[in-house]
Amino acid sequence: MLFVCVLVYVAAIYIRPGEIVPALTGVPVIQYLSAAAAVVGIGSMLLNPRKFWDQPHDKFFLGYFAAIVISNPANGWFGGGQLAFDAFFPVVFCYVLIRLGVRSVAQLNYTVRLLVLLNLFLATNGLLQVY
Repeated sequence: MLFVCVLVYVAAIYIRPGEIVPALTGVPVIQYLSAAAAVVGIGSMLLNPRKFWDQPHDKFFLGYFAAIVISNPANGWFGGGQLAFDAFFPVVFCYVLIRLGVRSVAQLNYTVRLLVLLNLFLATNGLLQVY
């Protein structure tokens, strides 16, 4: 179930439903999907506990996030830490969601294929808008 949430969330991030379907312009689709994916992700971790943050790149990612948040207050702009946190948190959420949801090589291949198809869709949509 979490893997399906990952795919739907990634597709919504790429396609931005409000730009494709004008009726969804004011609807916070991404926020709803984020909340649903968070609930499913927490439920998945509770039902099937597994190691997380055990890869070196996970620690590097956390360090990078900490550097982003700490760099502004370290330079004297204390409000910048909160702004940096707010700006980069969706990236952290997407990373954690993908890291939790994609658990096998087959799922990784499916995710990469989805990304390729979404990029083809965006390229085709851009070409159609030009002409």
